[in-house]
Amino acid sequence: NNRVSICVLDEYYDKENKDTETILKNYKTFIEQSQKKWKCIDCYVDSAEQLILRSMRNMGMVNVHNSLKAPIVDRIRFWDMMYATERAYILKHCQKSIEAVQSAVWDEKAAKDIRLDDGTTNVDSLDAMEYAIERRMKELL
Repeated sequence: NNRVSICVLDEYYDKENKDTETILKNYKTFIEQSQKKWKCIDCYVDSAEQLILRSMRNMGMVNVHNSLKAPIVDRIRFWDMMYATERAYILKHCQKSIEAVQSAVWDEKAAKDIRLDDGTTNVDSLDAMEYAIERRMKELL
């Protein structure tokens, strides 16, 4: 099959997110470990976190970009289509990412299609996966 697919190769899950220093330390460790296995060029960070993004850029390990923050429903539908057509994969050791996908649900109280984000599910892993690919969604469709 000549179709382009996407794959989550690795993950780092920090449930505590206790402070900026810890986030930056964990980021550095993850990038160093990833670069031992793969050619890592780019990183996409929540555009709401500009101080953290700037600190990551200052480390000079990879190119750090703002997320586009495409509408969540578009990101969800994109990933759903990719899984349905067997063009998206998560390696089995990425348990937090797998659990995040399996436990994602719509917010039943919302008037429109909104993902539940009340702390009961791992939305951070979903956001990370989505930010990493959202710039390429149209070309993959």
